[in-house]
Formats: sequence, C-alpha cells, structure tokens
Amino acid sequence: PLPATICPSPPCAVGALQLNPVHGPNNNQQEGTTVVTISGVFWPVDCSKGCVFTPPCDACEMEVSYSVYFGTEKEGCNFHDPGASACQCSAVNGQEIVSDCRWTGMPYASKYRCFSIQCQVSPLFDTQPLKIFFKDKTCKHKSCTVYPSIDSALDTEVDLWGLNFTYDPPALTTTIPLTLPAGGGPVTIIGQNFGSDANYIQVFVNEAAQPGVSNPRRHAGGGLEMLVLVGPQPEGVAQLVVAV
Repeated sequence: PLPATICPSPPCAVGALQLNPVHGPNNNQQEGTTVVTISGVFWPVDCSKGCVFTPPCDACEMEVSYSVYFGTEKEGCNFHDPGASACQCSAVNGQEIVSDCRWTGMPYASKYRCFSIQCQVSPLFDTQPLKIFFKDKTCKHKSCTVYPSIDSALDTEVDLWGLNFTYDPPALTTTIPLTLPAGGGPVTIIGQNFGSDANYIQVFVNEAAQPGVSNPRRHAGGGLEMLVLVGPQPEGVAQLVVAV
C-alpha cells in the first residue's frame, strides 16, 4: 500500500538562505526592475513530508509552488492573492520562478527539493523584508495548504528568512524648466529611483509638500521623469526634494 502523506508542522523551517543582490535601483517596469536570486534549500529540509518511493511516481510527486514578496501589508502587499502584483517578486520573462528543483536522497527515501529562485522585484522603497510562501500542488489535506501558516491559516507576520532588499534612494538629475516658475505651474522632474507609484512619492519645495505628482515613466534620455504641479514660490534659490 502507498504510505500516507505526512504534513509537517508549520511553519516548517528551512535553514539559511542567500539573497543576491541585496540592493538595487528603484526602477519601474518600463526600465526593468532588479532581478534577484535566492539560493539555499527551500523545501523541505527538516520537514517530515516527502516521497518515500523512487521518482518518477505520480502517487508521491511533491510539486510545490512559491509566492515571493519583498514588503509587508503596511506597504500594500496582498499575500492572500497570488495574482496581486504589489510587492510580488515575479518570474523573469515568463520563466519558472524556481529554476533548480530535483529529487535528492536514496531510493525509497527521496525528497523533492528546490535550491534556487530567480525573480524580479516590484518597485517599492526603502528596505523591505523577504517573505516566501509555499503551496503544495498535490497535498489535499487542509493543514498543508500554505506555509508559513498556523492552523492552516496564512500567517503574514512570520519572518523566517531574515533577508531584506534595499531600494536605492531617489536621485535628481534636472528639471524642465530648469528655473521653477515663481507663480507656480507644472514642472517635470528627471532622475533615478523614483519607482512606479506616485502614492509613494512626495515632492517638497522649500520643505512645503507639492500636490499632483504623476506616476514616473521612462525619460527619453534615460532614467525616469514625473510631472508635479508646483505652487507659487517666492523668488530666489529654492530647495527641491524628492522622497520615495
């Protein structure tokens, strides 16, 4: 008879992982976001779950899907919907997110393990923690649906990995027009590392926040550009600051 599938007790610790690179530019999708590689052993290590037969064997295949994020729910990450793009580290050019999975062990005592994940980070800001969730495509039992979890409910607060990705800070190149209109008006700001979402961007002139910031887009000369409506300012030297 086939052995029963044993589900590990969540959250199923996996040991040390490595992230490369650990920081990069805060591009938008037009420029191309940073591709990161997460290496280690993801599933399973000290879990009891695994196949006791020699593969290939349909009855004991342990195929696992992964959802990878950099961020928290505070930044708008939706960990409960795999189709949500915010914060999600997505597959590169339609490739599989997991590039190195294989059976390990000895005959009649083998397990399906993955060793490398490669994905593109989503535009965000600052330093964001890595979160990886596993879903077994074959396990039907309620308690082994998603990890990390507690009592089969997705636990978005658990942090097993201790890895973070840091987005490079914004850098200004120039403005169009170069001289800000004293009476106020539209100004195009050109630079780097603005991300993609105006909701995360603040523009200050002489420490006063300016409304009406557009989503950054690719600038023809390289980098990113965004449009901001600058309010009336006193004549003289002004300090322009972009915060993401």
